[in-house]
Amino acid sequence: MSNTFTAQGLADFYQKVADGGEAQLKIDEEWANLFVGGPSLGGSKDKWRIKPTKKVIDLSVLIESGIDCEFSEGISWFFSTLKHHSNGVYMDVTSSVWDKCKPRMNHKHAWQGGECPLPEGFEVKVWYRDDSRCTDTLLNSGVYTNTGWVHRNNGRDIIAFEVLGVADGYVMPWEVSDDF
Repeated sequence: MSNTFTAQGLADFYQKVADGGEAQLKIDEEWANLFVGGPSLGGSKDKWRIKPTKKVIDLSVLIESGIDCEFSEGISWFFSTLKHHSNGVYMDVTSSVWDKCKPRMNHKHAWQGGECPLPEGFEVKVWYRDDSRCTDTLLNSGVYTNTGWVHRNNGRDIIAFEVLGVADGYVMPWEVSDDF
């Protein structure tokens, strides 16, 4: 299979741009938004792409999980657990209302087993029962399908986790803008 643009491939590419997609050109192994022109017939598909759309993280999973969360209305963050959220407003267990909510970051959460406590979209470090040190850093959906969340009393049970940050390709709900 050729890795060059055919007439149909070029038409599909430009239709995505016409539909609001943003064309990007790979320059020195980095994707750049600033360029003149666009791909041409027979041009390399490896050099052009439509900028991927970021997925918005669904924070409703945090309500059921009951893990420590951070809340903010500005630059300071406060700790509690998420009780309810709708239309960009987050309520903690004290019924205080906040603009922002996220799982508590850079904090080692103990885990007693059960369904995965996190929504997809976070970079997470986990600790397993068979080794007290950090053994894996799992990204995106890999951590959410890991059977170690539900304890089976074996060495691969996840006994603790740390949320390191938002994974590539994801965005927090309050960060959504016209840019993506």
